[in-house]
Amino acid sequence: MSPDSKIGLLFWSWKETLTAVRKPIVLLPFFVYALVQIFIVVGLGFFMYPPFSFIFIPLLRLLGGEMMLHYPNYFLGLPQAFDLLNLILSGILGIGVVGLATLLFAANERQTTLRVRMKNVGGRYGHLLGAWAIETVMSLAVIYSCAAWAASSPELGKYIAVARVLGVVLVSALFAFTSALIMLERQSFPSAIAKSLGLFGRYGLAAFVLIGLPSLLQLPVQYLLSKSAVIVQKLNPEIIAGAVGAGIVAAMISSYLTIGAITNLYRIVVLEKRNNPKPKNA
Repeated sequence: MSPDSKIGLLFWSWKETLTAVRKPIVLLPFFVYALVQIFIVVGLGFFMYPPFSFIFIPLLRLLGGEMMLHYPNYFLGLPQAFDLLNLILSGILGIGVVGLATLLFAANERQTTLRVRMKNVGGRYGHLLGAWAIETVMSLAVIYSCAAWAASSPELGKYIAVARVLGVVLVSALFAFTSALIMLERQSFPSAIAKSLGLFGRYGLAAFVLIGLPSLLQLPVQYLLSKSAVIVQKLNPEIIAGAVGAGIVAAMISSYLTIGAITNLYRIVVLEKRNNPKPKNA
């Protein structure tokens, strides 16, 4: 039964997402991405040994100079290095994960093999990349604008941090439906962005909540990592690597809840309304 209210849409979307946990194949893309992320963290922790040294020594040197290559200093650069590599990874593998997960959440009872779905993702990869690139540029613009604002007005630091989080969530909400439009409707990325903005006009608050609430899972880790200097100097530097690992788990859960809920929201407000229109009153 379709939900009849905006609040009903939220609960229905989350219910369908949590119900999908019973199908292990839906979890597969998120676990694969998390394993690759963990591999990156391990590489950063053991950057001095081959084969990691080839990539991570130049990266850490670029971020912090020669001092960053010595213990415990390299733990200070680990979160920043991971964020940079994860940004690159999201544009290579992450967009495929989002596309595949969208298909899996929208599958219902349709019997389509994983291989066929992965082939479909490959065919739409360029459009997923285009939408990701524009969304990422806008998110980075928000982040760097807030950083510049905080540097000029340090007394407003706490308020600017909140504004940054809300701004990034807002950008994500504006682009929330692009993956569903690209994968389920086979729209080009410019068309998907335009139509996602149109859907935001009607369901923007729901999308904002469905994206914003799961993202709160990552705030404790981000706060802990903001104290990296204190942790390295006064506690155990290896805590930093553990915190980044915890952030990977939090991000995996957050991504699952977000992609699932947004895909299910799209199903109910677009696909089911189109396929099962309500009869007009006489």
